[in-house]
Amino acid sequence: GDEGPGARERVICKRSEEPGVAMAATVGVLAFVLWGSLAAAQGPCDGEAGTLADLVSDRSDLIYLTRALEETNLKLALQGPGPYVVFAPTDGAFERITETGLLDLPLSDLIQYHVLPSDGYRAYLDVRPGDPTAALSTLCRTCGDLTASIAPGGLVTINGGEATALDATEACNGLLVTVNGLLSPPLTPAEPSDPSDGPDAECSPSDPACCDLQPPGVYSCAEQRAFNKCDEPWMIVGNGNGGFCQRTCGRGGGGGDYE
Repeated sequence: GDEGPGARERVICKRSEEPGVAMAATVGVLAFVLWGSLAAAQGPCDGEAGTLADLVSDRSDLIYLTRALEETNLKLALQGPGPYVVFAPTDGAFERITETGLLDLPLSDLIQYHVLPSDGYRAYLDVRPGDPTAALSTLCRTCGDLTASIAPGGLVTINGGEATALDATEACNGLLVTVNGLLSPPLTPAEPSDPSDGPDAECSPSDPACCDLQPPGVYSCAEQRAFNKCDEPWMIVGNGNGGFCQRTCGRGGGGGDYE
């Protein structure tokens, strides 16, 4: 049927999972990124469009990914403001796993590697057909970057051909890109966990373990608290590595000292 302004989702373009079978009649099939307008449109979800979590759950070919997001608590994060890019392996991709090393990885690392946070989202939107391969950071802190490139003809390739994009759907908090293969994260040595590390971690003087991990998007922890977002599930769960804005929201021993 026709899609109007209130449509739940907008499929930007689509491609068959079977090699050589094109399902897009547009020029530059998978050069699907609406570079300026999509980047400007992302913000808090207002209920008129589905979140990334909604889009994944609604897809009949993403059942395995839906279960994995639920098991790792990432489904709650993908209901937050984002913006994120989710590279979503189809059920067929999960069923074709042949690399036993993937099965040895923690599920949370594997799934986080398929999700780009806000900086990766912006970098992905900057990739143009024919540009050099781009390295993109993911939610997985112990994984190396994934790479993406867009051929002059429009085909989006991930990790040098490990997977290609099949279709892309805009959500109110990012972009869902279905892919025909599971992505293998290059693992890097895990650094000691220190919540005070990083330029955007502000910790409580009375409880150094109670820090502010800044949420994705343009709103600060103080603004999220003013918007009464502190108790929303996506804020409490965070990005899978800890909740957002713990100090500002008073979820640590020094929660009362925020000014």
